[in-house]
Amino acid sequence: MLSGPDGSYLYAYCDEGDLSASERLAFKCEKPGLLRLHCRSRPKAVTLTEVTPHGTKELTELRWSSSQNYIEVHIQPTQQSYWVVARW
Repeated sequence: MLSGPDGSYLYAYCDEGDLSASERLAFKCEKPGLLRLHCRSRPKAVTLTEVTPHGTKELTELRWSSSQNYIEVHIQPTQQSYWVVARW
């Protein structure tokens, strides 16, 4: 479902239900580089989001590309501590 830079840990969570059917999916990795999310359709938006115990804050809309069954996002070193959030 999610792939990233070699040797990095990958994380994902959703607000409800199963990852493949959620309307909002958050994902990240521990290293900068290319993240690829295999998904059912093209999301409406992909944002860089700060997630804390006090809530979430959208920081910026991310540039991303897509094909029939995945989206790709390039994460810079300054972005790797935040979550990428895709919304359908």
